[in-house]
Amino acid sequence: MGPVSLSVRYRPLRIGWCIDAENRDDFLRAVSLSHVFWGGRYFPILPCADEELSGAIIRAFHVDALYNVSGTPVPHASICRSFRSACRTTRTG
Repeated sequence: MGPVSLSVRYRPLRIGWCIDAENRDDFLRAVSLSHVFWGGRYFPILPCADEELSGAIIRAFHVDALYNVSGTPVPHASICRSFRSACRTTRTG
C-alpha cells in the first residue's frame, strides 16, 4: 500500500452576535467584542427579531456558536430552535 496524505484546514471559531436591532448599545458592544477575537471580522451581527434574516446570515457565514449580546431570551430562543448546532455558547438575562 502506498503513502497516504492528509490535508487539514483550520479556521477560527465563528461567533454570531445576537442583538436587538433597535438598541445601539447592543450593536456597539458586538462590534467591540469582535475586535477582541482573532478572526472577529468574520463574526456576523444578527438582528434576532428577524429570524429569516438571521438564519440566512448564519448559513452564509457558517456560524459555529451564538452569543446573545442583547440579553433578551425570546428572540434568541427562536433562532436556537432553528439552529441547535450553533447554540452552544449563549448568554441570557
